[in-house]
Amino acid sequence: MSVGTVIACDEMCEAKKRVQGMAIGLGLQDRSAADVTNAPEYEDELIEAASGRPEWIQTLEVSLVEFIRDNSRKLLTLPPMPPTERHLVHMLSAHYRLLSQAIDPGSKRCIQLYKKPNSRVPSVSLTTASRRTSSAPPADANAQVGPRRKTKHPINAFILSGARHDLVHEELQSHLDAALANQLHYRAEWTNDGDIYVVCQMGELPVDGFESRLWRLRSAVREQLVLTGLVADVAVGWVNRDMKLVWPKKAVVVQQGDEKKQDSVQLTNVFAALSTDMA
Repeated sequence: MSVGTVIACDEMCEAKKRVQGMAIGLGLQDRSAADVTNAPEYEDELIEAASGRPEWIQTLEVSLVEFIRDNSRKLLTLPPMPPTERHLVHMLSAHYRLLSQAIDPGSKRCIQLYKKPNSRVPSVSLTTASRRTSSAPPADANAQVGPRRKTKHPINAFILSGARHDLVHEELQSHLDAALANQLHYRAEWTNDGDIYVVCQMGELPVDGFESRLWRLRSAVREQLVLTGLVADVAVGWVNRDMKLVWPKKAVVVQQGDEKKQDSVQLTNVFAALSTDMA
């Protein structure tokens, strides 16, 4: 064989490349340091599922990795599964930046996944994250944890501020649908001061799971709205049934004769809103 001859990759070579890609995706092989920037923060619900049903989760992740890496495939239809499993698929596929939707009624109901331009394999798989969590030393009960674990206020909405003056409902809805990917039902309401409240419905999700999903989807909403210049910022907060912002506190101008003073909404027990404001 002469120097410089290139040997084409045969079927065995291609199979080895696929296995290597899946090993990287599942955390069984190291990536380069440049790839760790997209490490996800998995919800507790997913971590618990990976610990309790590791084989099912790993099989699902292999399917997602293969789907992402196969450039010829745009659609992946998973087998029919019960609601609890479909819920986990919706959550996990969001970390791969896949669009998910449920189709077919009754016992045949299943999940279809679609690729988006920014779909990718996370640098740390759920399987690996679960193993790291289970092997980590017990945390100090008094220690503070990440921002998504120490929320003291209930949240149910995205608070959009600095909306572009010519933004219309149809354009907003299009970008919100792309960001939320059918994971939450919502209602968008313009306020008198130009903010937009996007109030989401909890549905059958537990409170912790609902709020965790809001925190996670905020980055997708920012990507769709802030990076495109439609709004200036996206925050999370609590909006009551009268579409009034309860939290975070927002300063309002109160006219008193010829003087103006700054007031803000006060709430003694923020968690009371869970049982009174959204009945």
